[in-house]
Amino acid sequence: MRKKKIGIGIPTANRPLYLKTLLKSLGKQRLDGGLSSVKIVVVEDSLPEGIPSIETEYDYDEPASPAELVIVKGPRKGPHHCHQRILEHFSEDQEVDLIVRLDDDVEPLRENFIQLLVDLIKSDDKILGVGGIFVQPGIQNRLQACRGWDYHCQMRWNLAEAPFEVPHLHSSYIYRKKAALDVGGFPLYYSSVGHREETDFSLRLKFLAKGKLFVHPEAVACHHRAPFGGIRKSNYAELAREDDLLFKKKMSELGIRIDSWDGKPMFLG
Repeated sequence: MRKKKIGIGIPTANRPLYLKTLLKSLGKQRLDGGLSSVKIVVVEDSLPEGIPSIETEYDYDEPASPAELVIVKGPRKGPHHCHQRILEHFSEDQEVDLIVRLDDDVEPLRENFIQLLVDLIKSDDKILGVGGIFVQPGIQNRLQACRGWDYHCQMRWNLAEAPFEVPHLHSSYIYRKKAALDVGGFPLYYSSVGHREETDFSLRLKFLAKGKLFVHPEAVACHHRAPFGGIRKSNYAELAREDDLLFKKKMSELGIRIDSWDGKPMFLG
């Protein structure tokens, strides 16, 4: 039997330097199976001129053999469509059971970031998704970032010392491929900015696949929140508002009750 690999999926759009930073940081990850146990799929979703820099060969730092890197052309319909393409790519790969979805402007700050996510999701078959702590540049004290999915969402929470269960996941996290396929993959009905798509997807894992979602407080990464590229559009705010309304409608159709939603953490009944 061939050894299982960890899949990593990265949609990118017009952010070559951020992407290169992310790939270099992945090259420093210390995994039980080494980087040879990783397959990275980058979905290049840029403007027609593309991003020449991702066509180059990246230098992975020691100590590890290079991870497998595949570049796929994106549909230019938003991050959710890119993640769906990543899922479809890995659905044909019998070596991959776990997939890490990463924004192209994320940078793991600990060399065991991926391994912590992998170990936690493998510890319980009921765990279908695991996220980490995401801070922004300039936030040096982890206490300022609070616990959980994302800095902006987490200012209300106290820091946890051990992995803890959460109602949903945000931004970048690991998930089980089979569960993702069972719930129909990623929601493709949102606008091209894909606002709430990752929250929608994690809620489907929780409620439709009847799984658990966790955050590992020691898996720390920086979310640079690049001010350009990606889903940044002149009408972003308008599209995000429309996505918010659609999100509420879709969750209601699924029977997922949202007691409070004001852009901050939601509490589900």
